[in-house]
Amino acid sequence: MENNLVIIILNYKNYNETIDCVHNILKFNIGNKIVIVDNSSPNNSYSILKEHFSLIKNVFVVLNKYNYGYASGNNFGVRYALNNFNDVRYICIMNPDIRITYRQIFSNLIDKLNENKNLALIAPIIISCDFLDFRNVGWLIPKTWQLFCLQSAFRKNNKWSPKYKIDKNGLMNIDVVPGSMFIIKADVFNNVDLFDEGTFLYFEETILAIKLKRQNYKEAISIGEYCYHMHEIGERPTLKQNILLYKRNSDSLIYMVKKYYNKNLVILLKLEYLINILIIIIKYPIGTMTKYNRWLKINCNKALSTRKF
Repeated sequence: MENNLVIIILNYKNYNETIDCVHNILKFNIGNKIVIVDNSSPNNSYSILKEHFSLIKNVFVVLNKYNYGYASGNNFGVRYALNNFNDVRYICIMNPDIRITYRQIFSNLIDKLNENKNLALIAPIIISCDFLDFRNVGWLIPKTWQLFCLQSAFRKNNKWSPKYKIDKNGLMNIDVVPGSMFIIKADVFNNVDLFDEGTFLYFEETILAIKLKRQNYKEAISIGEYCYHMHEIGERPTLKQNILLYKRNSDSLIYMVKKYYNKNLVILLKLEYLINILIIIIKYPIGTMTKYNRWLKINCNKALSTRKF
């Protein structure tokens, strides 16, 4: 298994977090090859990472000269692995803020992945800091009418979570798993042309799920495996930052709808986008973090400062 699985970690600016992530894996004596992709960071991330891991044989640091987003950066790492390593059967996509606590997580997930030939992709339960948010465990591919809720200025959570059905093997079949950590069969990933690089950020996992489903493949979560997503919750973003994030979300949604749904819906989504921008501008001066987000920020940042991996 160690020679057949390659772990891809995408770095952008935060080399310290990436270093911690890789050492978290290495301390369990996991011999898998690890490819760190620096996604054209404007600081010295690439040279720092390259030097730091220069003596570790199974860690490879590569530079993606152009930052075209999450999908493009991860694809760069996957292609590097497929072109440079022999017999790559599985690809693990892992964000640098993921932490594992036991060695067997990768082998256990691969064993489950191989139990069903139509199962292409598997993920563990992802614990956000020190708690489990079931809204983000997995979600459905949106139906056409739901597309107009995905960029709503009023909707707090843009994912639809079904009632989960768990089979006798402990697998929760779900349309879309989070992109922060999952393992996918390399041949299937290659056959669907990896991530769609038409987005910069957002909807990468949903688009991948659509492509897999069209080829009659499935995704699942193994409820017996888990990892931690140590995602820092920052201060309330500025109005400019809010608008930029919203624009990136909307751009990715419109791209997804145009290519994978019905391009005739795009004009309606663009109109909704303009209306929502006005709502964001009007609401911002009187807006505050929601009660849930304040609780999330306090507890996530507490976990970040106290939990050791």
